[in-house]
Amino acid sequence: KPVDPTQLYATLDQWLAANANAGRGTPPADAPAPAQPGDALAALRGLPGMEVARGLAALRGNEAKYLGLLRQLVSPGGSGLEAMNTESAAGRAEGLARLAHGLKSSAGSLGAARVSALAAEVERQARAGDARAPLDEISAALDAIAKALPPPP
Repeated sequence: KPVDPTQLYATLDQWLAANANAGRGTPPADAPAPAQPGDALAALRGLPGMEVARGLAALRGNEAKYLGLLRQLVSPGGSGLEAMNTESAAGRAEGLARLAHGLKSSAGSLGAARVSALAAEVERQARAGDARAPLDEISAALDAIAKALPPPP
């Protein structure tokens, strides 16, 4: 949360019996490197707080999957931002904290570090009982990602 695949495989290899699972959890040495970045990836790399390499690493370089998951994240309802606004407006700090935690995790896994950090701050404030979260910054960061993405195939 977010998971680093290289670290995950190294840890698994440590604990699994070497003879029984030789080579099973590690990516092949000849695995293809991610393709050269397209216009969308270049645009995403230019955004403050976007760690595209981290997001791609979590998906083993699958650019199409990465862009698809980012589209889901920024889609209406995908980030939970609307629900967070509802919880904030109703003064429900616990619900706001839960939603912010989910956004923090999913954004972090996709390399959207700025969105993840902003969501972490909202979560921290909500857990402290403050349901008046500054969600406009999260909205702006998500909008910037959405503008950098190409239309769905």
